[in-house]
Amino acid sequence: MPTMELDRFGRVVIPKPLRDRHGWKPGTALVIVDDGDGIRLTAGEPAGHEPARGLMVQDGRLVYDAAWTAPAEDAIARALADDRAERDRRLAGG
Repeated sequence: MPTMELDRFGRVVIPKPLRDRHGWKPGTALVIVDDGDGIRLTAGEPAGHEPARGLMVQDGRLVYDAAWTAPAEDAIARALADDRAERDRRLAGG
């Protein structure tokens, strides 16, 4: 079993053979499990964790992932109402 030391910032480097064996690449989410006698690292997201969204690289391609926060009908209705209100302001000379 390899021995590692914490650096002055509290970081530890996981040896490359272990990262390769588990398929852990830069950006892999690791969950730290405290079992009372020590800690264990597992790949994956903790329960209830919302996946990261936004600009990211997936399979070598730059993609944007965004959550839709309102039903489409509400967003469309709101956009139409805003557009009508702006048109009415312009027609009223405001």
